Amino acid sequence: MPPVAIEGDIVTPKGILHGRILVEGDTIVGFEEDEGEYGACWVLPGLVDIHNHGCGGSNDVAGYWERPEVSLTALARSGTTSCLASVVVGKDLGCVERAIASLCSHVETCGDNEARLLGIHAEGPIINDLGGLPESDFSPSDPSQLDAFVGKMNGVCKIMTVSPSICSSAVMRVLNNHGVRPGLGHDRDCSQVSVENCLNAAGMRCHMTHLFNVMSFDHKKGTLPHFGLLREVLGDTGPLQTPTVEIIADGIHLHPLTVDLVLQCRSPSDIAVVTDCIAPNVPHKELTYNSREMYVSPNGGCYLKGSDTLAGSTATLFTSMKHLVTERNLPLTDAVKIFAETPARIAQAEHVGVLAKGKKADLILVEKETFSLRAVMIGGRWVQRLNTSL
Repeated sequence: MPPVAIEGDIVTPKGILHGRILVEGDTIVGFEEDEGEYGACWVLPGLVDIHNHGCGGSNDVAGYWERPEVSLTALARSGTTSCLASVVVGKDLGCVERAIASLCSHVETCGDNEARLLGIHAEGPIINDLGGLPESDFSPSDPSQLDAFVGKMNGVCKIMTVSPSICSSAVMRVLNNHGVRPGLGHDRDCSQVSVENCLNAAGMRCHMTHLFNVMSFDHKKGTLPHFGLLREVLGDTGPLQTPTVEIIADGIHLHPLTVDLVLQCRSPSDIAVVTDCIAPNVPHKELTYNSREMYVSPNGGCYLKGSDTLAGSTATLFTSMKHLVTERNLPLTDAVKIFAETPARIAQAEHVGVLAKGKKADLILVEKETFSLRAVMIGGRWVQRLNTSL
């Protein structure tokens, strides 16, 4: 059979190509270029979310990923074609272990109408400031306990959030040995020295979990956000490469000007927009998270009941992308990087995130005039088509 040809203005790593992208099986096999603009749709790489707690399948958020198909189907419908499943460690280790076992068997399976599961993001357990996370019995001084925990993920843990102020060199060795990227975060107390120690001890470039959230900025001290805003830091032993960063651009976790600040300070090749999704966007919906009561506010934030503590969002990547492109004037080529290419690279998933020959055929079609999602393809299969003429 000849390759499937998808027409439109295609955003590739080399620029915008007017014509057709050719798909054979689950893979992009080539392109055909024409003169001038082509059609009413942008063809973009499928969006990649590297911090997502799921959006259903259990009465408790902690159990969402025991049934990955529920959240992966919802993600695919919204234009997110790949993700890392974010898991947290509470006192009920059985719950997280069941979720991990289910996720390990689901990685890269791409079930019918499901987003591609790239692996796991562990938000903890070496955490100094919980924010909205549950309490855990893990000891940061016992690397053997952490080693056993990471080992249960069978090599699919791609990122682990750790707090620099309590992250020892032994903890970093465990992550290095398992090929896990450290995600620095959840730490209001860390010093400049503790962050630099993590950067020096990491076996690969560090990442930073939701920049500005659950961390403190002090203009008189070297704090974690400084390392998130700067492209390079001069350490005691010479220049240090700062971490890649992720931001939650839902309009709730960060003020729009804070998002603009990050976008102007850092290269799109160093920024990933994430959702930190924890529930569907149903205002006033009540839910439990590790047996704690939560609710969805009218503006879409998820809060612990009786407090102003944000525990997650109800955002989708596409709604965040549409806002930044249409209302904050983010160039589309930059948007593709921070919503697809960069997060895929951070997740160690080089086979997705860009439209190029040999990559997986994960893509979305977006109507130019309204910037509306029109169709979603994952692994060469249409999973969402909102316009029957496509």
